[in-house]
Amino acid sequence: GGRYGAGSDRWHLEEMFNQRPGLNAVNIIDADANDAAALAVTQAANKDWEVLGTNMTTALVTFASASAGITMRTAGTDLDQAILLPHQDTSQTQWASAGKWGSENEVHAEFLIVTHETDNVSLRIGLAETAAAGTNGIDYAVDDDKVIFQYATDDEQGALTTNANLHAIVSSGGTDYISDLGIALQSRQVYRLGIKIDSDRKASVFVNGDQYSLTSATTAGGVKTGKGTDKSVALADNVDLIPTVAVMQHADEDKGVTVARIHCSRNPDPADHN
Repeated sequence: GGRYGAGSDRWHLEEMFNQRPGLNAVNIIDADANDAAALAVTQAANKDWEVLGTNMTTALVTFASASAGITMRTAGTDLDQAILLPHQDTSQTQWASAGKWGSENEVHAEFLIVTHETDNVSLRIGLAETAAAGTNGIDYAVDDDKVIFQYATDDEQGALTTNANLHAIVSSGGTDYISDLGIALQSRQVYRLGIKIDSDRKASVFVNGDQYSLTSATTAGGVKTGKGTDKSVALADNVDLIPTVAVMQHADEDKGVTVARIHCSRNPDPADHN
């Protein structure tokens, strides 16, 4: 039941969210403005993580009142998103340093979340090339290479076999391999979502300590798998990935997710230096 990839022979970063992430702009101050209020906001902001998304604001990120971590909520209009990602300013944080979480680096990641409402909502959590939203929101086809957990109550983000279930999606070179894990996502539940990428760049996924098999088929909508040890196809080589958590509303009612912890580790010096 321990953290994925927490061995002492690995390099780790862990975020407990002692400071609230905000929009990128809260870390930038006009040096001539002498604005004490802006300075206070900037000093309080998380320097490693930021948020973005359609209609997203810093105020929509709060310390969770009854849970650990932070809560992100959308702004209240259909397709609004709240997206958490490592801070994107150059040299701001090792979380976003180029190549740190590359597909060749035997990356392990764990996301400890608490779900909110599970109606009219999408969740996208995992390792991807970008945190950017697609034309229809947080489409699962946005990135050519990724390992993510996806939940969506309709097919607006791409077809899924059973919308009530949590899916794992591995993409390699633009081809999507979608696994229906057979887990009906529940509201107000704690989920520990784990990803391991091995030295062959093949991924394994875990939910609350249990491993779930991944399909190697390209079946539209996905293949139902369940608990098991089948790994994914190999990811493309030397692809930079970033940890990200996103929530999107599907109707005119704001939606949210609580993020308690994000933990990533990697081989400090893998054999593949290409």
